[in-house]
Order: sequence, then C-alpha cells, then structure tokens
Amino acid sequence: MLLTSMSPGTQIIIKGRVTGPDNSPLKGVVVMIRETNNSTTTATDGTYAITAQPGAKTLVFSLRGMKPLEEPIA
Repeated sequence: MLLTSMSPGTQIIIKGRVTGPDNSPLKGVVVMIRETNNSTTTATDGTYAITAQPGAKTLVFSLRGMKPLEEPIA
C-alpha cells in the first residue's frame, strides 16, 4: 500500500506497509527512492514513511536474500 501527501516545502511523504505472501508484516525491509540516496527501513509492524521530492517515480523494496521489488509511486 502506498499513500502520498504533500507537506510544506513541496516534499511528498510516502507511507505504507510491507507484508509477506501470508499478509504478515515484514520487518527490516529497506525502502528506497530509486536514483537517490534516500531510504528507510520498515518497523516491526511492516510500516514505513519516507520523504521524496515531487517527480519521484519509483520505490525500491529490498530484503536480504530476496530480489528487490520496484513499485511506481502513485
């Protein structure tokens, strides 16, 4: 799930929750804005929040031992 909202200063706050195939939360997933150094890690409940510049197009989700997954920012 991806949620976006505008904040003062024209940055976008993207919030979401990462879950596994059985819908259980995934802790420790690195969430990154593609083509930037901006990243965060999911909490124990799988949630994350990351700030992006307007025009950011793709989030990259990676977990050690797994193939990274790219998702468009809506």
